[in-house]
Amino acid sequence: MLIPAMSHSNNRRWVSFNEGFDFREEGTPPEITIIESNEQHTLLEITIPGMWVEDIVGPDGYTYQVIEMPGYATTSDIGLPQLPLLMGVLGMPDDAEVVMNIVETDVVTLPDDYYIWPFQKPLYAGEEWEFEKDEEFYGSDEWYPIDKGYVGEPGIF
Repeated sequence: MLIPAMSHSNNRRWVSFNEGFDFREEGTPPEITIIESNEQHTLLEITIPGMWVEDIVGPDGYTYQVIEMPGYATTSDIGLPQLPLLMGVLGMPDDAEVVMNIVETDVVTLPDDYYIWPFQKPLYAGEEWEFEKDEEFYGSDEWYPIDKGYVGEPGIF
């Protein structure tokens, strides 16, 4: 697989979500902690200390931000924003009905505007790179991804 060449500005920086009260080092990965677990439910706490941000000038002349969270993948819908995707495996009995409920969230408002780099189609030898961006989506005020979380097979959250 080949990775398309992009114009990087070499300004990768750590953006903390906990300024002023969390002394974690730059690059600290998100933490998934089991708070409580029994036969009826499992309660998890997900703590996201921050993210890496790097500016990239796209072929369309816009400056985009590539966002990364240490140790995690990204969304992969071609042409839509490439956002960090937290995944984990949680063991459950085979006959268990798995339902996800988000009990509480904290919202962090960042001081900067972000224009998120669109996920690009992976390339293979012999393929030519073509910049892909869903102009209709980028021109809207839709949330993405729509779901804050989901349970997939075999119980991936």
